[in-house]
Amino acid sequence: MHLPMAVHEAYQEQSFDCLLQSLMMRKRRLATSALWPMGDLDDDVAALQKGMAAERLGAESDPLGKSMAAMFARDEMELPAREADGSYAVN
Repeated sequence: MHLPMAVHEAYQEQSFDCLLQSLMMRKRRLATSALWPMGDLDDDVAALQKGMAAERLGAESDPLGKSMAAMFARDEMELPAREADGSYAVN
């Protein structure tokens, strides 16, 4: 990975680009540890994903259809017919 950075001679590691890079690295580490903490087993992750999918599907049997219908209604347009593969031909 290549990260072009402008490092001011007087400020060195306190230059804006250096500080920004440090901030972004800390945010990536924080996001990684918060979203997928160490110690999670693959079974735990799979069970969490399965539970979330089941909850979503129980609440809405057709989230794509519902979203498309709401979007077209909001824009006062007619919803196109759904294709056999589940997609919508939008012009």
